[in-house]
Amino acid sequence: MLYTIGRVAVILYLTGLLFTSFVAWPIEAVILATGLITLFYCLLGGMEAVIWTDVVQSAIMIGGLAYAATALAIQVYSGRPR
Repeated sequence: MLYTIGRVAVILYLTGLLFTSFVAWPIEAVILATGLITLFYCLLGGMEAVIWTDVVQSAIMIGGLAYAATALAIQVYSGRPR
C-alpha cells in the first residue's frame, strides 16, 4: 500500500513539475487538478478508460521515439549540425 501511494505521489509530482513550465499555476494546483481529472475519468469510464488511456499513451511514446530516432539519424548521417 505504501509503495502504491509513493508511486502515485511521484507520478503526480513529476507531472506537476512538467505542467508548471507551461502554465502559470502553483504546483499544488496543478497536482490537484491532474489528480482530480484522472480520478474523474477513471470513475466515469472504469477499467475501459484506463486501458484506452494506456493505449493512447503507448502510441504517443512510440511516435515520439520514432520521431526522435529519425531526426537523430538524419542529423548524424547528413553530416551537418542543425
